[in-house]
Amino acid sequence: MARLQRVLIANLGEIAVRCIRACQALSLTSVALFTKADSHAIHVRLADVGILLEDECSDAYTDIKAILKICAEQCIDAAIPGYGFLSENVEFARRVNGAGMLFVGPDADAINAIGLKHTARELAIAANVPVIKGSGLLKDAHEALQEASNLAFLIIIKASGGGGGVGQQICYSETDVASAFGDHKYQ
Repeated sequence: MARLQRVLIANLGEIAVRCIRACQALSLTSVALFTKADSHAIHVRLADVGILLEDECSDAYTDIKAILKICAEQCIDAAIPGYGFLSENVEFARRVNGAGMLFVGPDADAINAIGLKHTARELAIAANVPVIKGSGLLKDAHEALQEASNLAFLIIIKASGGGGGVGQQICYSETDVASAFGDHKYQ
């Protein structure tokens, strides 16, 4: 790949501002995405180029097909998803690379490997990365209560596939643990 020149920021707001400032520090042209509602946002004003997304719905910033079309039209060399939105999207990472661009983030295999919390924990332990006391994947409330007896309450039950606090429940007692599994959020 030739020297990077144009970088698409596939995010908005404060996250995009940080990515744009990094591009500026590296003398790279930053290309920001925005919807009509975000047209006056700071990330749009700071970017070298702003591209209006055609779709006005909340999914506009995650429309992979539309974003890749913009990348082709704008001769983009790299795409930065920031965090959230497309940052953990295996398909986006693969398609960016498949289109000959650099995906600024972990490669698709790494995203896939750490996408599930129990797998990420196992990989961290295998790599001798310190992790907090906890358990692996639990199949039911009975197993969770057995593991909880080895820990001190307050504990957190976390859905393996949840991100950003999704599927996370704080448990102060055995009753809370049983209740958390009774909600079927973790099965």
